[in-house]
Amino acid sequence: MVLPVIHSTVEKGSYVVDWRLKHVNGTLVETEINLVLVEMRGEVPVMQLTIRDVTEQKRQQEEIKKNADLIQKIFDSSKDGLLVMEGLGFVSSNQAYVDIVGEESGEAILGKSPIDYAPDVQPDGTPSLQHAEQLIAKVVQDGSLSFEWQAQKVDGTLVDTEINGVLLDMKGDVPVIQFTIRDVTESKKVREAIAESEQNFRQI
Repeated sequence: MVLPVIHSTVEKGSYVVDWRLKHVNGTLVETEINLVLVEMRGEVPVMQLTIRDVTEQKRQQEEIKKNADLIQKIFDSSKDGLLVMEGLGFVSSNQAYVDIVGEESGEAILGKSPIDYAPDVQPDGTPSLQHAEQLIAKVVQDGSLSFEWQAQKVDGTLVDTEINGVLLDMKGDVPVIQFTIRDVTESKKVREAIAESEQNFRQI
């Protein structure tokens, strides 16, 4: 590997390479070497090498990657729908949310907004766009919010959901929010049926 590095330095004038060194005590040291061609003495290159120990930096990068992989695994395997949204556009979702709205894939959801998966009007009569903007403003103001939202599958089927929104970051004036979405359509029907039965019983 040494010769290709030398050839690249001669050809380009400078070159940066990751290199693993061995300390005299046997410990492996991760380094970043910056090679600069100083001059050519005939066919012999004279180079300056700047060597930086990046062992700790590499360890931290590996730790970050492991944590990111773990977070992504949890995100993907959650039984609740999970979304990350910037402004009014989705930038990430898991399979559970794909199933809730009946989309073909997570890629089909990217760039869309809650309004693309909602009826024009929520059950309380508020236009969905207006209601979504109000809820997002409340999440930004308070940092988190739990609320009910009626979604709509791509086939038109209405889905009752309970959502928890958490503000992750602000990119300028654009909020980055993670939503946890639970489909409560069936449980809501059961609660309504029980309430109706109790009401009918009281009228007897």
